[in-house]
Amino acid sequence: MFCTLYGFASIVFTFFKIFSDDGIDVVVPSPVKHHSILDTEVTDKNYVESVQKLSLLSTDENNSDWEETVKRDGWTPLQNRIFNKVVKLLIADNMAKLATEKLENEAIQKKINVEGSAKKLRIILSSVSWDVKITQWLHLTLIEHLNQDYLLCYINMLQVLQSRVPTLVDRILNTPLTNSKLLALNNQILNFVVSKPWEPALKPNVSATTKAPPVTPFIIMVPSGTNNYNSLSSMNGSRRFQTWHNLLQTLGRVTTVSLQTSSTPQTLPLPMFVEAIINATVQKVQELKAGCPSRPIVLAGLQQGALIAAQVAYMEPVTALLCLGFPLFCVDGKRGEPDDFILDIKCPTMLIVGQSSSTCTVDGIEQIRHRMKAESSLIVVDGAVDSLRMLK
Repeated sequence: MFCTLYGFASIVFTFFKIFSDDGIDVVVPSPVKHHSILDTEVTDKNYVESVQKLSLLSTDENNSDWEETVKRDGWTPLQNRIFNKVVKLLIADNMAKLATEKLENEAIQKKINVEGSAKKLRIILSSVSWDVKITQWLHLTLIEHLNQDYLLCYINMLQVLQSRVPTLVDRILNTPLTNSKLLALNNQILNFVVSKPWEPALKPNVSATTKAPPVTPFIIMVPSGTNNYNSLSSMNGSRRFQTWHNLLQTLGRVTTVSLQTSSTPQTLPLPMFVEAIINATVQKVQELKAGCPSRPIVLAGLQQGALIAAQVAYMEPVTALLCLGFPLFCVDGKRGEPDDFILDIKCPTMLIVGQSSSTCTVDGIEQIRHRMKAESSLIVVDGAVDSLRMLK
């Protein structure tokens, strides 16, 4: 037993001796460089110029104890609470700015941090309903005591808010001042805030690519019944059908389905009428594929038309499916049974339902989505009914 322990100790001693003499070769992986879409040189130049302009403000260069110089005598609990929140926000924003230095995309990270801080400042000021007395008092207190680093953070936030709520920011900046020093500083801040803030610059080839319009898709509006369809054209349909037709025209070229039959839709039995719409829609999809094979095709339907569009998407492959006011409960029962064709659809599907719909539930739709093979998304319209109308 002693020999075994002695042998093990010798091995361990030899191991440590080898590594103590030669050292451990630590392999440091080289950082992965991403192909940035930003023009780094121009972006950094714009950012440096912006910082240099702001550094010319007539304020204390560096006063780490600036918060101690603020006299809080006579402050109300509301003033103390608002001021403390803003100070914490400024400290966090300044720390985030320091943490992003020398990163690969330093400028864009700083821009993201400023956008987030401006949003938080807006929430703080909204908690007092942007009261003029409170906001102007806060602005005056900050520009009087902030050192340069924190003042730059504050101005960057105001620049973002100026593009969001210009009227409210103008009220803050138009604070009446009697102190000549503060008046000059406030005028400088006003000039910086109203000027256009710096933006990250894209590479020239990326800018050209992003400006190029995408391929306009074909959007086939599927009628849902005789109330929004006739034998001549589905354009002469219900107002709700026409409303969605006009809205979808902003996204692509909307086309409709023509029913080739000797009988009028009102005299056709419902099963035959639905079958005729399905066949006509399939034929329309095939015609568009043959004429423009490179353009995407989207099937869209409202309520019962959404079910017809889903069945056509199952029969004839398309680019995407849009179901407006999708009914979970229909004449044939509840959708999503094991033999339901909607579970086998392969194209990306978007389901839009009303929160107050009587023909579906959000939980039921989520269960169907969980079992669908295709990629799907769900939009629930708050306060809307089956046809996506808003309740008054």
